[in-house]
Formats: sequence, structure tokens, C-alpha cells
Amino acid sequence: MGYMVVTTISKVQIDGLVVLIATVVICWLGIVVICCSAQDMEQKLKWDIGLALKTLENSKMSKSSIYLMNYFLTHVLRNFKEVNFGGYIRVGKGLLSTLSYNYLANLVVIVQLHLRSSVIENARDLYDLRSALFQRE
Repeated sequence: MGYMVVTTISKVQIDGLVVLIATVVICWLGIVVICCSAQDMEQKLKWDIGLALKTLENSKMSKSSIYLMNYFLTHVLRNFKEVNFGGYIRVGKGLLSTLSYNYLANLVVIVQLHLRSSVIENARDLYDLRSALFQRE
């Protein structure tokens, strides 16, 4: 995807650039919604189970029913499974930041490689190549 951004920007075709930017935004929006909603759902479920445990203390059920419900809810809370991809990656805001940092790092590398290759193509001899690659700012 990063290579498409670089080649589109270098050719400066506005229609293609608009479509590409819209596609990237829609893809990232889906990833953001999935990661944030998974983490919010986990927090909400844990909060609701904790609230149910507190409500049991003031309920008018029998002692054995309160004991069984307390045991069940405590067991569910202790063994709560987080949202993940088959046990490999936890889905949440951490995954979102990891994906965005990796995408930006790869995009920077691709842009640098594209700029270096355009400098190399325009070089006529070894001196031009050396001065273009190792110029001081």
C-alpha cells in the first residue's frame, strides 16, 4: 500500500490520489473501530460482572443461591478471556498503535528508497551518484 502511495504521488494524478487516500482512510477506520470496540467491550464486561457481584450482597435470595452465584461470577471473572486472534494477538488499542507505527515506519522507508532510486537514475557518473547520496546539509 505504501508503494502505491509513493508511485501515485510521483505521477501526480489527482483522481487516483483521492481514491487511494479514501481507500486507506476507510481501511484504517475499520481497524480503529474493531480495536477500540474490542477493548471497550472487555472493560464493560468486567465492570458488569463486578457490579453483579456487588449486587449479590444486597439481594433477597437464599444463602445457597447467593453462594453459587458468587462462585460462578467469581470464576467467570478470574477466567475471563480477552478478545484475540486465535490466542496469538490481543485485540485492543495496543494492536492499533502497533499497526499504525509499523505502517508509518514502512511508509517512510519506501519513500526514502523511492527518492534514492530517482536520484540514482538521474546520476550520469560515479561523482554525481556520490554527491547525491552523501551530500551534506
